[in-house]
Amino acid sequence: MATPRRSLTNISQIPDQSILVTSITSVIQRLNPQNPSPKNISSQPLDQFSLCLGSNIVTKVIYEQTNPYHALFFFNWASNPNPNPNKYHHTTPCYTAITDVLLSHSLISIAASLLKNSNKLSDFFISKLIKAYGDRGNVKAAIFWFHQAKQIENGACLYSYNSLLGVLVRVNSIKLAEEFFHQIVKENVVPPDVSTYTTMIRGYCKMGMIENAKKVFDVMTVKPNLLAYNTMINGFCKK
Repeated sequence: MATPRRSLTNISQIPDQSILVTSITSVIQRLNPQNPSPKNISSQPLDQFSLCLGSNIVTKVIYEQTNPYHALFFFNWASNPNPNPNKYHHTTPCYTAITDVLLSHSLISIAASLLKNSNKLSDFFISKLIKAYGDRGNVKAAIFWFHQAKQIENGACLYSYNSLLGVLVRVNSIKLAEEFFHQIVKENVVPPDVSTYTTMIRGYCKMGMIENAKKVFDVMTVKPNLLAYNTMINGFCKK
């Protein structure tokens, strides 16, 4: 005869967080989903953990998963747990965690769809998509998502600007990076920050264009930090 599944029925039964994360992970591994929409796999075994749900626990469980589909399965279950005595709902750190895990496994389209369907496409999250596409060498897709961010945020998308500049500098497209940088300054919707300037300085130095780098350094409208100084100094040393 099968042993009845024990569930957590009150707060006093909730174990230490590390034990809880291990227990949840163990259940997910037994279920072993292997695609974004697994068929014939019930999430019911996870229902015993409904009482324990909180942003911190959910985030830890997601990051604990080595299989991105395990993380996604848990995230989807926790999006609408049954029962839901604590009226749990995902917070920004939870969306950050699942996005990070999916992108780390190059599941960019899945991450983008999740964010879109959850109405979470923002400058912050789109900047992650831009970097992910850039890491794969897909500059066209990175630029596409930059324009999406610009439209969604009415131009106030500094995270996405900085992410795109980083992508372009990494692939030595300094002229294109320069165009986007000048666009930020000209439109004046969102002021460049120290990261914006430092990325351009690094790009110019990388291409041996030290005078251009120095000009950017000199016109910075924010106080340079240690990284900005070191980037400029390294450029001079390589001159």
